[in-house]
Amino acid sequence: MIRDNLSISDPIGTYLDIPQDVYSVVFSHLEPAGIESALLVNKLWRKTIVENPYFRTRMIGPNDWAKFFKGPALSDEEIQIIYASLPNNLYKILNTPCPVFSKEGEVVKKYGGLIKNTHVLAYISRYVRSGTHTLTAITLRSLGALLESKLDPYDLIGKKREIEGYDELCEELDIDIIVKEAHWVLLAKDLLGETDYGPTGSRGKSYDAHVKMIEELRKKTGQFYQMPSRLEFVAVIVAHWIKFNECLFGPADDYKETYTSVEDDERAYGNTEKYGMRITYEASEDDTGIAPAMRFYPEKGSKK
Repeated sequence: MIRDNLSISDPIGTYLDIPQDVYSVVFSHLEPAGIESALLVNKLWRKTIVENPYFRTRMIGPNDWAKFFKGPALSDEEIQIIYASLPNNLYKILNTPCPVFSKEGEVVKKYGGLIKNTHVLAYISRYVRSGTHTLTAITLRSLGALLESKLDPYDLIGKKREIEGYDELCEELDIDIIVKEAHWVLLAKDLLGETDYGPTGSRGKSYDAHVKMIEELRKKTGQFYQMPSRLEFVAVIVAHWIKFNECLFGPADDYKETYTSVEDDERAYGNTEKYGMRITYEASEDDTGIAPAMRFYPEKGSKK
């Protein structure tokens, strides 16, 4: 409580006297530009921001990738540049009611009704330092190697996986391509409309229908939703499972699988479980929907 009878002789104290919980509340309301500046003020502020539940539970940041690949943490200057690519209205976006899932649906019941509850915000890097002088490219291959640590030693039919992390992988797919530009992605935790096969659900519809549904979602919400790229989708699923021990886009039940369409690729991605992720042309249309995503790029802080 603030006293109204302070005299000029009363000791005011310093920022060190302010409880860390107070800082946590203040920092949770900062826009990205404020976050990046606060990170550089001192060790106390940096520790408070990094340990703030708002950031820790809803974000996969650049230092998470460094940890996954057992590399050194990024410098303050690198962190500042990366966070600067997030839009200044990020807090508003994250605290908007989620337009992807029904208010009565399972996703909202499980996580909550705001975008920050129903989406995963993740940094998609091109390379990660995995040693003092070693750079590892973020590719489907390197992500599969990370995913392997969460899987059973053998695939569904009891064999060693041919490519680490994948229960099924199309032979002609180039798994060594990297993203053209590092950026952030905000990916929905389930398919648009969840298990609904009706007009609002994306399951049971064609690839072209998924493209049209994303366009309609973008017009309806004013948010720049897009189809995720193959690398964005796989990176988010792998990182989220490793950091939060939750596997997204696994089988819906014993009889229903879960795949998403991705940008510029008619293969289906998902059905991730203890045997690995599947990337296939063979997924049933009834098992395939679309997971909406937003992208935020450096400098533009925008959506491509």
